[in-house]
Amino acid sequence: MSTRSRHNTSNNAVIVNGPSTFTTNADVRSTYGLEASGGIRGFGFSGDIEYQYVHGKLLNQNFTGGLYQNGTTGLQKFTVNGGYMIFRNEWETVM
Repeated sequence: MSTRSRHNTSNNAVIVNGPSTFTTNADVRSTYGLEASGGIRGFGFSGDIEYQYVHGKLLNQNFTGGLYQNGTTGLQKFTVNGGYMIFRNEWETVM
């Protein structure tokens, strides 16, 4: 068995939306991801903002299961964090 098929397998031969055409493999054809983030610090305040996007395509374009719909997936994450130092260098609250 090749390393590729041994590590890129689906243990769900039958899934909720029907059987996969590849009963043991849901091999990834390509993936890419993007991230944009930034932060600001000063005068006891800290703030961060972050956006991430990850896209994946399978070899089997008809596979639907798990995170995949018709052989593709797109995951997005957006976060905003902020904090303020109450007691200088000792205690910080973060939201």
